[in-house]
Amino acid sequence: ATFSRTGSTGDDHSVVINTDTYVTNRAQVLFTAINDGKNGGYGESWAWSGKNTGAIGTKITSISGDVLESELYFNVNSGNAKKEAMLIDSDGNVGIGINAPETLLHIQSGSAGTIALESGALLVLESDGKPAIHFQSSNANGGSIIFGSVADSDEGKIDYDHTNDRFLFNTGGATKLTILGDNVGIGLTPTANMVGLSIEAGCITLKERATPTADADYGKIYTKTDNKLYFQDGAGTEHEISFA
Repeated sequence: ATFSRTGSTGDDHSVVINTDTYVTNRAQVLFTAINDGKNGGYGESWAWSGKNTGAIGTKITSISGDVLESELYFNVNSGNAKKEAMLIDSDGNVGIGINAPETLLHIQSGSAGTIALESGALLVLESDGKPAIHFQSSNANGGSIIFGSVADSDEGKIDYDHTNDRFLFNTGGATKLTILGDNVGIGLTPTANMVGLSIEAGCITLKERATPTADADYGKIYTKTDNKLYFQDGAGTEHEISFA
């Protein structure tokens, strides 16, 4: 079936719903704009009315001879005004809240200004405030960000466990760092008695450095080029650590 409407400029806008005779159960909606030489030839000519509840349409963005580029847009009614909710450009990029998406999926809630896109970025979350990704799950579960390859589908993972209120950082398919409350475990899950930092490997590697600047109420352990180990108290007093 074909439904056609001729706009006030003479441009013809038609919607074709076609069932493919070669492949069953396939239907498509086709949008066409027929050039009559007016107003540059191609483009949308119908007007938005406050009574419209929504629209799906196409717009020609460039034309060179018989070669066209277009975009597909989805409009909704917002207070009797047309609001573009989503757009797909001629490169296949999807924009939500933005009519010029920079990558495959670009979601915008206010402009952040001019920022160079990182090479390889497939998703952009943009805001004039503080954009966030909110993982929501039941109390018995959590959320994960997983990094996979052909060799290993989950060789890297950042996981939050709601049941135990802990963060787990995985590399090589195994948990290597756990944050539980104020305690951090490297190579292990810290128990209630393991206060602060616990290291399963039993070794801390320190780079030689100059005497650091003191911080009130905090002590620091470090080594210097004289091959000695030092403790600095919160007042800035340096103490050599010696062993009997």
